Amino acid sequence: MPQSRSPFPAADPAEASFSRSSAAAIAGLALVALQGSLAAMLLPLLAAPLALSSTELGWLFSAQLAGMVLGLLPMASLVPLAGPRGAFRLSLLMVLGTALLAALPLGYAPTLALRLLQGIATALLLPASLSLLRLSAAGGRLGLAVGAGGLAAALSLYLPSLAWLLLNALNLLPTGLAAAVLAPVALAGWALSSAAPAARQLPGGFDPLGMLLSVATLALLLVGIPGLLLLRNPLLGALLLGGLVLLGLWIWQQRGREAPLLPGDLLARPRFTGALLARLLATAALALAELVLINHVVRGWGIGPAVLAVPLGLAGLLAGAAALAAGWLLDRRPAAPLLPLAAVLLGAGYTLFAALPPGEAAGLLLLGLLALAAGRGLLEASITIRLLRSAPPGRSPAAAAAAALVDGLARLAAPLMLALALALPTLTGGEAVQALGLAALLALLAALAGCLGQAGDEDLQGSQEPDTRVFSDQED
Repeated sequence: MPQSRSPFPAADPAEASFSRSSAAAIAGLALVALQGSLAAMLLPLLAAPLALSSTELGWLFSAQLAGMVLGLLPMASLVPLAGPRGAFRLSLLMVLGTALLAALPLGYAPTLALRLLQGIATALLLPASLSLLRLSAAGGRLGLAVGAGGLAAALSLYLPSLAWLLLNALNLLPTGLAAAVLAPVALAGWALSSAAPAARQLPGGFDPLGMLLSVATLALLLVGIPGLLLLRNPLLGALLLGGLVLLGLWIWQQRGREAPLLPGDLLARPRFTGALLARLLATAALALAELVLINHVVRGWGIGPAVLAVPLGLAGLLAGAAALAAGWLLDRRPAAPLLPLAAVLLGAGYTLFAALPPGEAAGLLLLGLLALAAGRGLLEASITIRLLRSAPPGRSPAAAAAAALVDGLARLAAPLMLALALALPTLTGGEAVQALGLAALLALLAALAGCLGQAGDEDLQGSQEPDTRVFSDQED
């Protein structure tokens, strides 16, 4: 096997700097998952003294996701302006500040606005972290770095509950608990990122009109599509038409730009497009199944939520371990078909849960759970690695934003997918079985999408060294 011609030999301090930069990016990915898990625990606690209804609580949960979807492309375009290190550190401050403020009992409207801002801050942290990871990890170690990020994110999901158990005797307010959980991870990311050069040579520039069109287009489409298809509201249908008009204007405005906000240059790459489509379909399957799976298992097999928490916790750890294993393998066998395999595992797991009669064959529950956990971990890592490797290093912010955007859109569309599942011919077992059947179909379609695109050597291996043009303080 030919040796990589890296300008950073093992004994060179520069290699340690890039390793610390990768560790900083992994801390950023962990913070993305951590603040979401913390919000899921704190929002119900805030709802009681504020006397919030279940509908208002639902809006608070979805506000962060909506803010992230609306802000991903504009915020990712700020990474070239601030540089990888500057954008990463700015995103740490934004996420920490908005998360702490959102943990205060300020009332429904201020909390809703803060949750929206928290989503916008996440829309900067996610592409900034993945860009820092792509630019700091050599191609032969990118997979392992992405897998480590997946494992760190999986472990972060349990940190709020652990902190609650350890700090419960202190009677901390929600803001104090949020600070105790989030601040150490943010500080670690800040300290580790000091090794990253303050590069400002990524392609791109400030595009205020493109940013405005991006937010307006997505906002109108997000309101208009469900309003017309679910609520049958003609006025909301008019918003859909306005969104389509703005989309055409946005496409025209982005033509000819060196680094457009709209990642059309990346969609021209079949391997990138296949991975992006696979992510959209697979996330739709995951989001749809999450709406019905736990309730289906609890009611069908007579398992209490407390008992189910144990295997679900183990499944989360297995997903993180699977992501790490996938990254390690793809560094050594870049052509390994892990993406289609992961999607097939998801489809098999959903089929198993849908096909088993309630109360029977309960021993197969664990097998289905193992398939879903392993499939999810393999899927997250393999898609992220393929998307980053099939995009130029300088377009890493746009690639990361595009991946997160389709992920968020699929999750927002989960109620629409559930309505579609219920409109299908009735299957034996009820609504949950129909939804799981559609999720299995979406997962199998994701497996087919993962096979799209012919991979060349560069697509498979990625650059075998950090991109010194875009990740350097030296001018060309």
